[in-house]
Amino acid sequence: HACLSHESSAELTRCATGSSSGTFVRGRNWSDIYSNGSVQETDVALHVYSLGRSKILRCANRTLRRCGTGVFHASVVVHGIEWSFEGGEGSGSGIVRAAPGEQVDHSPLHQEVLGVTLLSESHVQGVVDSMAETWGKQTYDVLSKNCLHFVDEFLRRLGLIGAPPWLLSSTSAALRVNALVPVFGDVIRRVVGGAETPP
Repeated sequence: HACLSHESSAELTRCATGSSSGTFVRGRNWSDIYSNGSVQETDVALHVYSLGRSKILRCANRTLRRCGTGVFHASVVVHGIEWSFEGGEGSGSGIVRAAPGEQVDHSPLHQEVLGVTLLSESHVQGVVDSMAETWGKQTYDVLSKNCLHFVDEFLRRLGLIGAPPWLLSSTSAALRVNALVPVFGDVIRRVVGGAETPP
């Protein structure tokens, strides 16, 4: 697969689309964007789930969500494909491709369109390919490199400003606590591992 250039060496072009979302396109220039004579905008949606299938956790997350936090699983939907990240045994990418609505291991909680991307479906696939090596299954960590961190980076590579702060708040808080009390991370990993296991 052809991969897009990394952000560190990519040209950053601000596109005057008339959109209030402030869309950026990384790794492309004006001739790329207007080669077919028009700009094709595609919605980028955030799908948020209550982690696992626990009814108690789902109810708690509905309340916590209003307070700007919660225990979530999340994904990004673009060009009719839902992208997420999960850990697992063995080598290979932990990036998961699915049809929207196929996340059966978690309970739907919230959906919203965050903005638009000017990247075509093939360019989006290139972004995913370029992320595959650094987002391997075995690199997953519930505190420092989870599905929420993947969503944040993926959104930025699509040209948006990243994940909403409330989505990352619980992970950020857990990392701060773990820095003070290292055993806290082990407890969280066991709790989250249990929540992710279907009954």
